Amino acid sequence: MDSDPEALLELFEIAVTWHELDYSDEPLLGPADWLDFADAHLWRNPERAERAFGMALDVVGRSRVTPVAAAPLAEVIELVRG
Repeated sequence: MDSDPEALLELFEIAVTWHELDYSDEPLLGPADWLDFADAHLWRNPERAERAFGMALDVVGRSRVTPVAAAPLAEVIELVRG
């Protein structure tokens, strides 16, 4: 991963879509296990691998969207008429 750009891109694709897609049928570790996975492997550039996994975790954390409460329809109609 630390020397394979395709693997790095795949990690970030998973991170970006983690909350959007269902990965339950895939043989993947969830974000909670990514740092342990990174620590358990030998990398050509350990600092780069640690940064990549850390950034991927940050992306997962930031991509969790909190739904915004919708305004009641009457308020929307008044706003449009106003």
